[in-house]
Amino acid sequence: MEKSGSNLLLRFVWMMMAGQVDLAELDGPFVKLRLKGKFWHTRATVLARLGNYLKNRIPEILEVEIEDEKQLDDSPAAF
Repeated sequence: MEKSGSNLLLRFVWMMMAGQVDLAELDGPFVKLRLKGKFWHTRATVLARLGNYLKNRIPEILEVEIEDEKQLDDSPAAF
C-alpha cells in the first residue's frame, strides 16, 4: 500500500464526514490513523467505520488504531 495513495483514499472515503483522516503509520498489517477537525459522528464511530471499511477492502489488515487516544476526544476544547 503506497502511503500517498492511501492518504488520498482515506480523504476521499471520509470527505463527507467534514473532518480529516490521515494515514499516520503503516507497519505491515497494522494501520494507525490520525483524526483532525470536527466530524458529524463521534470520533470513535468514525474510527470504527473506517477500520471496518479498510479491513473489508484490504483483508491483510489485521488492526486499525488511532495514532493518539487524545484524538478520540469529541469535546469542543479538543479542537
